[in-house]
Amino acid sequence: MVLTWVLFALHLIFAALWVGGLGFAWIALRPSMSVLEPAQRLALHRAVLKRFFLIVWHAIPIMFITGYWMVKRSFGSMAASPPELHAMVLGGVLMTLVFLYVFFVPWKAGRAAMEAGNAPAAAAAFGRIRQMVGLNLVLGLLTICAAAWES
Repeated sequence: MVLTWVLFALHLIFAALWVGGLGFAWIALRPSMSVLEPAQRLALHRAVLKRFFLIVWHAIPIMFITGYWMVKRSFGSMAASPPELHAMVLGGVLMTLVFLYVFFVPWKAGRAAMEAGNAPAAAAAFGRIRQMVGLNLVLGLLTICAAAWES
């Protein structure tokens, strides 16, 4: 009973950190950065994303492991689980794929451009990340809606 609660709490905490971080970045952080000089914006982007990506790298395995454990305990298998659970898993998989793209393509390019002193290329890479953050925010909110759905 306690183990079930702990795993469920971990699942929710990391979902809140991931989706909440996306929401904060999209709604509050990015628009507020307009008061900074372009070089400062790039430096702040890099520092914030470095920390946020560390959270997401922990959230992904924790959420998949705890989710799998809860499915196994509650339904025995995915085949026996309700449709909204399938939607949650799909949302999690899609969010993970978007994150992996962001981390290995524009994030890598943005860091390399900053190290080379190429501010326009870094800004373009962070612009692509911003677009993907918006996509992942929508996917995360839809996944939360699936979790809240009552069968």
